[in-house]
Amino acid sequence: MSQDIDPKLLQIAMANLDKLPLEIQQKIGELVAYARKNKVQDKAQDDFMAFVNYVWPNFIHGRHHERMARAFEKVARGECKRLIINMPPRHSKSEMASYLLPAWFLGKFPAKKIIQASYNTELAIGFGRKVRNLVGSDVYRDIFPNVELRADSKAAGRWNTNHNGDYFAAGVGANLAGRGADICLGESTKIVIDDNGVEKQIDLKDVKIGDKIKTINGWERVTRKKLTIHEKFVKINNDIEASTEHRFLTDKGWKTAGELKLNDRILTKTIWSLIWNRVLKLKNTLLKTQQKILAKYDEQVL
Repeated sequence: MSQDIDPKLLQIAMANLDKLPLEIQQKIGELVAYARKNKVQDKAQDDFMAFVNYVWPNFIHGRHHERMARAFEKVARGECKRLIINMPPRHSKSEMASYLLPAWFLGKFPAKKIIQASYNTELAIGFGRKVRNLVGSDVYRDIFPNVELRADSKAAGRWNTNHNGDYFAAGVGANLAGRGADICLGESTKIVIDDNGVEKQIDLKDVKIGDKIKTINGWERVTRKKLTIHEKFVKINNDIEASTEHRFLTDKGWKTAGELKLNDRILTKTIWSLIWNRVLKLKNTLLKTQQKILAKYDEQVL
């Protein structure tokens, strides 16, 4: 591995390369090439465009591909929940979003579940076949050496990773009912609902469709409710029970429950109230300033 190579020794050897025997020069050349390849491979795990260039060496990308790549990375980090891409034909939308993105995403999160939906079942399965073949390739294992296809599940439209991740291709009319989700809260987690204008705390299992619940985005109405089963859960301060993939907003950004450590600070109702009060105070200050400027302008006009 590249981390096994002492960079100082390598630098000294490169500076004196012409003085070394030919056999040693060749060995050093191999080590340099190996180190550079490893650097690219490590970058490709987090940088979508680096991944694309590695698995597709002849790909010629433009600025629009870079913008797509940054957007996909936001999706992977959980910073973007909904993404729509509108571009003319032949701009690599499908190759990037339906082929390369699922492969890269499952490499980063091999236990996740992906649904590839299309207007046409044949098209969806076709992309499923391409993604499956890429995940099973040697070039893919260069970047994600611990991810591979599960031996007993390799159909083009439905396959699994060795970490129990799931890929499912579906067209119009396909039955998606019963497909599991990755992010869940435990049934005993406390939820704040609007009980006829009064805030009331109840267990998640007692929340009903139609209830208004309090979120960091304000009050939102429950439109559906589904029970899912997970093998691993994380309990936080005896108040919150969540699957390891459930995301929480901390003072250092978004983290999954599985990534949380002792002494991490997560956004709570109290902290959120403080932030919201500061926002309102700033808004009122800006409004008063605007009114003063307009009043002064009116005086000048008169």
